[in-house]
Amino acid sequence: LEGRVSSKGQLNLDQGKPDGGALNITADQLKIQLTKDDEAIEFGRLEADLVQATDKKMLTVSTKSLAWRDIDSPSTAALDHLSPITFRWKPPKDGGEIKEFGFSSPQILVEDLARFALNLPLPKKIRQWIKVSEADGELQNIEINWAESRSALAALPIPGSWFDSDKLDFTVSAKLIDLSFVGINKSMPSVSHLSGNLTSDQKHGSLSLDSPNLEVEIHGFLVDPLIKLDKASGLISWEKYKSGWIINANRVAFSNPEIKATLTGNYILGSPKQSDQITLDMSLFEAKLTSAYRYLPVGMDGDVQQYLSKAFDAGLIRNGSLHIKGDPNQIPFPKGQLGEFSLNLPISDASFKPAPLLPKSQGEWSPFTKLNGVISMKQAALTVDIVKANYQSVALNNIHAEIPDVSDWHNKVDVTYSISTYFFLSNFNTTTVTNNSFIPNSFVFTTSTFKIFYRSENTFAEKTITFWFVSSIIDSFWLQYFTS
Repeated sequence: LEGRVSSKGQLNLDQGKPDGGALNITADQLKIQLTKDDEAIEFGRLEADLVQATDKKMLTVSTKSLAWRDIDSPSTAALDHLSPITFRWKPPKDGGEIKEFGFSSPQILVEDLARFALNLPLPKKIRQWIKVSEADGELQNIEINWAESRSALAALPIPGSWFDSDKLDFTVSAKLIDLSFVGINKSMPSVSHLSGNLTSDQKHGSLSLDSPNLEVEIHGFLVDPLIKLDKASGLISWEKYKSGWIINANRVAFSNPEIKATLTGNYILGSPKQSDQITLDMSLFEAKLTSAYRYLPVGMDGDVQQYLSKAFDAGLIRNGSLHIKGDPNQIPFPKGQLGEFSLNLPISDASFKPAPLLPKSQGEWSPFTKLNGVISMKQAALTVDIVKANYQSVALNNIHAEIPDVSDWHNKVDVTYSISTYFFLSNFNTTTVTNNSFIPNSFVFTTSTFKIFYRSENTFAEKTITFWFVSSIIDSFWLQYFTS
């Protein structure tokens, strides 16, 4: 369309109807642009049958049929057909934004919905959200209602921002299919391949998850902000709670090559002057020891995170559990801190370094290998009960090791034990072995059995070694006599 239209005078409509108006549009190389600053919507061809009506104080336009071809597609290309849609709005004042609107459709691509929404006089913040989110995917049975109004409290002569000047009411429901979007700020997650059913309003909402290949990037929640899952299912809900929000997770199951687990709990987002609170119970059906720490809360003590990330080079967790209750920034709740933290991890075929954070100048422990047992934490105390393991060429059984406080590496870290040892046909009486247990970061072991593997010089020949006690302290285990 080109040219200029001007009009003066009056227009009288006789025998007109406020509802039921119909419009058929067929156009080629059509370009529609709301303002010069907005991105235009362009069609190589557009075919539409529209019906107009009123719904209370809102105008509605519904598409009986809508099909188009992209501006860059050849003229012989087939048209894309869109399912019926209905858009409702309350006419704004001259030059104003639409503050009250609704949208519904049995099926629509997010890309198509964004294309039309960006060319409507919607509130600027909604248009900005649409642009920043870069959303993609499909929506089914979508129903949106949005209303902004001036709060009555805004008229009161009260200084400051004690009351919001705008009041927002909205409802949204839809089935999400392979939905992806970018968080509009750092507090919002970025999500890829999200599927499920969503219902929400300004006070509460829920999301029933059923998502294969889900990717979530959320900062300030888990140690690793980016989590990739082969499968995620369960129910997540949220609601207004005092001056913040409470997020609930009910039997949320997730899995990938690193972990298979379910969790139930809630997270309370407090006000700026109040700490957040978390209650979490997680069942770890199977997880890799080398990466399990990535799924712990980011508020956990930094030394604990670092210890768990470096203590294991291999191994599997089977049928483990995690319980947390309290301020997530105080985990694992050492002495003097209110809260509950317990961790129970049955492990197998693990490689465990007892003191991975010790400076090399204070010595270096070789790892325990082929370790089977249980790692547990109660508050800040870490215990390792080893059913069997190898230490260098020594086979170990029934070892109990303890670190009283993993969040305070200036305290003594002891692994104490006494040994009852036999070297094939020779037996030692029980004796205590320590490495000066009063020196910080020393390790002491209790109740264990050592098997010293020794091979003769010739494969099928026997070789006898006689052992004698020199003292109760054994400095090291080598294939040598203890006598000098």
